[in-house]
Amino acid sequence: MDDKVECILKHKNRDVLSFMLLKDSWNIETVTVHDADFSPINAKNTSNIQAQDLKKWLENRCIPNSRDGIERLKGVHGIDNPVDLMVAQKGLSLSDNYWIDKVPFNTRWENINYFDNDYNNKFANVVFDTHFRITTNKEDSPNTALNGAQRKSWLRENGHDYIIKAGFERTIQEPFNEYYASMVLDVLAFKHIKYDLSEMNKQFVSKCECYTNKDREFINGNDIRLKYGIKKDLKSIMELCDQKSLMNIKEKFDEMFIIDYLIDNTDRHWNNFGIIRDAGTGEWIEFMPLFDHGISVWSTRQKIDASEPSRSGFWVEGNVSNADNIKNIDLGNYVNNTMIYNLSQIFDKAFEYYPIKNRKEELRKGIKDKERIVGKVLEGCR
Repeated sequence: MDDKVECILKHKNRDVLSFMLLKDSWNIETVTVHDADFSPINAKNTSNIQAQDLKKWLENRCIPNSRDGIERLKGVHGIDNPVDLMVAQKGLSLSDNYWIDKVPFNTRWENINYFDNDYNNKFANVVFDTHFRITTNKEDSPNTALNGAQRKSWLRENGHDYIIKAGFERTIQEPFNEYYASMVLDVLAFKHIKYDLSEMNKQFVSKCECYTNKDREFINGNDIRLKYGIKKDLKSIMELCDQKSLMNIKEKFDEMFIIDYLIDNTDRHWNNFGIIRDAGTGEWIEFMPLFDHGISVWSTRQKIDASEPSRSGFWVEGNVSNADNIKNIDLGNYVNNTMIYNLSQIFDKAFEYYPIKNRKEELRKGIKDKERIVGKVLEGCR
């Protein structure tokens, strides 16, 4: 029989909802919403739906079982389920201000949050050094509430927080893709998170600084959908953004679809976009600057063919390509030929140190083909 743990989901020191956590199965029982405005799930749903949605929200918050190197993480920490680790660390994150309190409910957010308090970098060492060992899973870390399939970690350096991410073993291309996409976005002047190329334990990694703080937090598209009960489509999310008075929302989605088309990004699922919210009032402030472009530039393909449409990760149903996403966008309002024919030069700089020579040559040919394809699309916009 499952042991039950009485929990309160908190936002800073605000009681958001209480629930019973079944420790063996990690199922949820007896959800009571105390603050509908900050509840991550829809307070109007039935109790059964609330329990199901809260479980989805928690699972979406933790390290997924699809994470590269997950078996090593489980072994090092002596766990079977990544949720174990997240709950042990109170679900604390550097993306928002939610956390999980348990009996005797005497913890204050000021004493434990990672915006104000230190954490160590042992988790990063475990992720990026196969020889590193730890003796306890009690070390403080926001990494247990960090989703995504790539090996990644928060890292604190000189008082600043960064996410570092490795590439998948087959091509190790993803950090270079992030660097390339960031430079393309610079040229396009689309608001985005800046990524640099760095090294961790003799591995290439991408590195970006934390955009959130204790006053401004990130809410991803999947969490928005859970809270507001909207359909997983463009019309529904845009209508909600309009209701929340976000400015220039059509342009923001246009820019997102354009960069995905230009770099053949296949990973624009609903965790990879969202909004920035005021952590005090709950007001929506802005569309989150564009981020997470690692699984792009044909990194999952053995054969590189720029003419073959890349599937958009945004849509749940149908085989919608990134090229399909821009059909109703006047591309000429956002880009010009000079920008497009700079792609190969940007690629040369971003991939200067990419170690797989034959693939690098094939990728560059693909980028040159992409320049020609996009150039023809621009001609059609005139």
